[in-house]
Amino acid sequence: VPRFWGVSAAERGANGFDYRQYTAVPDDTVTLTVDLPQLAVTKTTGGPGFPDSAVAQVGESFPWRVVIANTATVATAESVDVRDVLPANWEYVTGSASFAPGGPDEPAIAGDELTWENVGNIAAGGQIVLTFRARPTVAAVTDPGTGPGSPNVNTADASAVDASGASGSADGPYADDDDAR
Repeated sequence: VPRFWGVSAAERGANGFDYRQYTAVPDDTVTLTVDLPQLAVTKTTGGPGFPDSAVAQVGESFPWRVVIANTATVATAESVDVRDVLPANWEYVTGSASFAPGGPDEPAIAGDELTWENVGNIAAGGQIVLTFRARPTVAAVTDPGTGPGSPNVNTADASAVDASGASGSADGPYADDDDAR
């Protein structure tokens, strides 16, 4: 900027005052680092040590665990939504879902899909943990089946918005997913 005044040209011309003109102004550089929400979803069983796979018994309640972390250094992930797709022929155990922090929260259920909307915000470097239980029905023995060759895969995903309300940037959506067996 070779020169500038402390007020706009319109104001300088309107009131008749003399204003100082600043000249020989050195160049100035501003460096802006943009930090956006970055979700990382980790889906595991709720068994001891939170393994990715564990043995489930037909008709018995089985624990699942979903960790949704915001790995951003500054930006908050706002209005976080969580979706979990149960394996075929599994049923959600009513009253078993809880968020930490947050407490009990029942999902909306559509078939094998469990949805929790706007479970809260996750601060930069923070996380929320969802735990719930589901049980395999007798039909799960044949679909998806039993044993290592027929995993009962459970998938979870989460999405959020940034402070402006946008659900993503040019790099993609503020979302992630993971599964467990």
